Amino acid sequence: MLPDRPHKNADNADAKNGSSAEGGKTPPVFSVYDIPSERDFITALAEGILRETGEDALKLADYTVILPTRRDAQALREAFVGLSGGKSAVLPQIYTPRDFDDEAASLKIAQDPILSEALMDLPPAISPLQRKLLLAKEIMAVPGMASSPEKAIRLGEELGRFLDFTQKHGVELKNLEALAPEEFSEQWKKTRDFLKILTERWPQILAEHGVIDPQDHKNAVTGIQAAHWKHSPPKHPVIMAGFTHASRAELDLINAVAGLEKGSIVFPGLDRDLDDESWESIDEAHPQYGIKQILSELPLVRSDVGDWNPDDSKAKQKSIINAQETAAARRKLISETMRPAGTADKWLKLEQAPVPVAGKRPPRKNTAKTDHLIDVRALTGMELATCSTPQQEASIIALKMRETLETEGRSAALVTPDRSLARRVAARLKHWGIHVTDSIDRSLSDTKTGIWMRLTAAMAADELSPITLLSALKHPYATLGKTREETQELVNRLEDYLLHGPRPEPGINGLKKRLAQAFNPRAEKQDSKDRPTSPRAEKRQKELEELQEWLDEITTVSHPFLDAMQSGKKQSFAELLDKHIAFAEMMAGEPESDGRAKLWTGRSGKKSMNFFTDLRKHADAMPEVTGEEYVGVIGTLMRSITVRPQPPSHSNLYIMSPREARLFKADTMIVSGLNENVWPGSPPDINWLSRDMLKKLGLPSSDLHMGKAANDFTQVMASPDVLLTRAERDGDVPTVSSPFITRLRMVLGKTGLNENLEGKNQLAAINDALHKPSQVKPIAPPAPKPPKEARPTQLSATAIETLLRDPYSLYARQVLKLNPREPLDAEPSARERGNFIHEILEKFVQKYPDELPENGREELLEIGKEVFDTRLDNPTVRAFWWPRFEYVADWFIREETKRREYARTIGTEAPGRLEIETKNGKFTLTAIADRIDKLSDDRLAIIDYKTGTVPAKSAVTRGFSPQLTLEALIALSGGFKGVPAGKVGSLEYWKLSGGRPPGKITPVNDDINRLEQEALEGLTALMETFMDENTPFLPTPRPRLAPRFNNYAHLSREEEWKYEQREAGKQARKKSVPKKKTAAKKTASKNKTTATVAKKKTAKKPAARGRKR
Repeated sequence: MLPDRPHKNADNADAKNGSSAEGGKTPPVFSVYDIPSERDFITALAEGILRETGEDALKLADYTVILPTRRDAQALREAFVGLSGGKSAVLPQIYTPRDFDDEAASLKIAQDPILSEALMDLPPAISPLQRKLLLAKEIMAVPGMASSPEKAIRLGEELGRFLDFTQKHGVELKNLEALAPEEFSEQWKKTRDFLKILTERWPQILAEHGVIDPQDHKNAVTGIQAAHWKHSPPKHPVIMAGFTHASRAELDLINAVAGLEKGSIVFPGLDRDLDDESWESIDEAHPQYGIKQILSELPLVRSDVGDWNPDDSKAKQKSIINAQETAAARRKLISETMRPAGTADKWLKLEQAPVPVAGKRPPRKNTAKTDHLIDVRALTGMELATCSTPQQEASIIALKMRETLETEGRSAALVTPDRSLARRVAARLKHWGIHVTDSIDRSLSDTKTGIWMRLTAAMAADELSPITLLSALKHPYATLGKTREETQELVNRLEDYLLHGPRPEPGINGLKKRLAQAFNPRAEKQDSKDRPTSPRAEKRQKELEELQEWLDEITTVSHPFLDAMQSGKKQSFAELLDKHIAFAEMMAGEPESDGRAKLWTGRSGKKSMNFFTDLRKHADAMPEVTGEEYVGVIGTLMRSITVRPQPPSHSNLYIMSPREARLFKADTMIVSGLNENVWPGSPPDINWLSRDMLKKLGLPSSDLHMGKAANDFTQVMASPDVLLTRAERDGDVPTVSSPFITRLRMVLGKTGLNENLEGKNQLAAINDALHKPSQVKPIAPPAPKPPKEARPTQLSATAIETLLRDPYSLYARQVLKLNPREPLDAEPSARERGNFIHEILEKFVQKYPDELPENGREELLEIGKEVFDTRLDNPTVRAFWWPRFEYVADWFIREETKRREYARTIGTEAPGRLEIETKNGKFTLTAIADRIDKLSDDRLAIIDYKTGTVPAKSAVTRGFSPQLTLEALIALSGGFKGVPAGKVGSLEYWKLSGGRPPGKITPVNDDINRLEQEALEGLTALMETFMDENTPFLPTPRPRLAPRFNNYAHLSREEEWKYEQREAGKQARKKSVPKKKTAAKKTASKNKTTATVAKKKTAKKPAARGRKR
């Protein structure tokens, strides 16, 4: 058992009797102790208490321990269980300042009628949610202050934080009027008038509701507890431990505990190495500021603080001595690193301490002579890894954590405020099958239930736009009265058939209209494989019918909420909330149960239920809102609610925030994200008062945030085994290292020890080696050879062109059945514009095949408006497409007027087919002709509308753009539906760009009969080749003829093998270049050339002439 710690006043016998040597009253001598930063504070605290209780397990129950947070309290309970060695024990009473609520305090002070009455008379605390809503209501009443309820709530949150900030530090806002100097009175007036919400209106509102602010309530209850202990001191030990910073109420409680006969205060990591001059100049930005403030309150000085677990044994093992000396050197380095700016000139005197010689006793220390020395042993167990990117940083951290598990029983903890980095590390650890959860509190809006509530609201307010709709329907809670598997099958169909490409019209009716278009037989003829008689078309028809039935079911149950959210009108917030909850529960329902059991269980579910219950209770404080405003309000309110995560998923690895790690130690501590924007990060905004105003009111400045972050950093940095990491870039942006790292480098640089910190880290090299392949094998272009039965025997004219230019793309589409999809909620594309133009002209020509009406332009524009109707609300369509179409319409009517004199249209969007026999079997060619006219000489003219680039004539005549010639081949054989067989007299491209000129006709001026014959021969030979199972489907065999857009380049890994080809070509060219001259030959040749040039210049130079007098 460890020796007893000296009891209070043990060294002052006179103090026991309450007298001093001078005959006056002795000032109180407090029991104030320190646990060094390198120790695990919680474990050391538990060990000290167990040492005092000895073998008496029941004596432990007499202790009361107060810790800063509930996590710390839980850690202490676990420490006692671990140290008891499996023996049964009654744990001490462990509290935090938050635990002194009404009920607990009432039970403790029931025997004190005066204090009990004070507690009973204390008004309840207003709920944070109600406060936000009431403040938002007041803000909305200020003209021009908030443009929406969401912004008003955010401003209300800021005012609430400002209230908590002032009340936490015991400052009242009565003197705001006199804060600003006269010259700033006008600028200050607006802010001052706005803050009257807090100084004048808010006290009235609290009185009307019979409540007080939460922080005021905490202060009052804590004050009652402190007064209770002063009035009726407990006879059992009370320990207040782990506080590095304290609010005004906590300072009163510390004072009360310190004044108890058996009261003790235990600090974590008091800096005993800092000289007195520097200690006196400590400001809010220093890590020891909070502890100094507490000591000043008692009042005590550092020399009054004892060791919590002093080691008085004289016989120490050499390893223990070395560890203690290393820890002392580390503490000295940390103290010097965090030296106040006022005494930073002492860095100029820093030197490296002499390295102890093995076998020789070190000289006796003289503090005055060693203050300027930094011992190299301070860096034992400390590493700094500077990484290039956050991804590399995460990999190195995960590698270090994985390495820790190689030694049984060892633990590691990642400490960082950067949650993005924490998620990266957790994801990287999964590579080894290690699951570690981030232990920081999550926002309710980021939990499963919170996300579901946000998505269902956003989906309705956004009128079922594809992205918000799918985000909700793919959430794990989305079942809509069916099983999860059935629902996801229907959601996949909804996405495939209705949501890819341009956005449907708003609401459920827009989806139904898009579904009706999917049923349209015209869509079937675009791909001849999907004919109504084919099995594929029958399956599609059945799936669309099931999808229609499902949409009808959803419409029936969801229309109350969807209609309310999409009306655009302001409505009662409470009514929208009720409809939203009912809608979310319905969407989460299953065949055997409704959605309530799913939504409102578990940690996030219960927290969500409490939130929505509280929100419904106070919903009358909200003004009427639109659906869009409702979504913003719900998201904003949920973001400020926190949910504790599940218990750690791994017993030896942890990911925690700096605040959680303040009193925690693992065997290996990893401090990461050490850049300026993370450590210390941005302080909480106090937007209402300037720095000078805060000082006048007695409030701390934003420097206090720096001091708290510095304290967290030093607590972890003192660990025996610590890894520090940072990334030099974040994306494309260079980062700035944390000021803590900058200070550390300055101190080590002055003593020549920087290399000892940064030069020994091998993790980056190991990480690179793990990710570097042992061998790089170049790949050849893919050359798939599917069996004959898998090869296509029917292709369209456009597919034939693809086969000529990029066979691999055709293989991916026709053999592998991999069809590229347009993105969700796609912007209007050139392809879509072309489809619109085709559809408009088709409808117009079908309506007027012979003669044009007198108002032809107006008729064409009217048809255009009908087709464009679903997209005219899009800015791109309205600003660019429609004006261009008006130009096209003018040009088209002019051309048609002239054309109708010698031609009439006999087919539009005419489907055609032609069967040919090859050596390897029958092949079917299909095509859809945009337009077929019959000329005055009974020959046919085939027209292809183009809104983009027209193929070059050479590409047509050489057969690489064969669409028109293949259509001519079909027309010659009578293969077009509704068009009799006939000779083709004209092949024409009509470019309809809407530019300058708006349109242009480009005929294929060549021997059409010859082109038809060459097309037949070429098609037959081509299909004989590709129907042979020995022919590979190569990617872009002729690079110069490769298509402009390739949807399958990534699948063929084109960039990879093309790179290999380019590199091989470079190497071949290098080998073929003649050897260059040696340096000596170069010099000789150069000298010879220079001499020749000089000789020529001398020969040409005319003789000098004398000046005329």
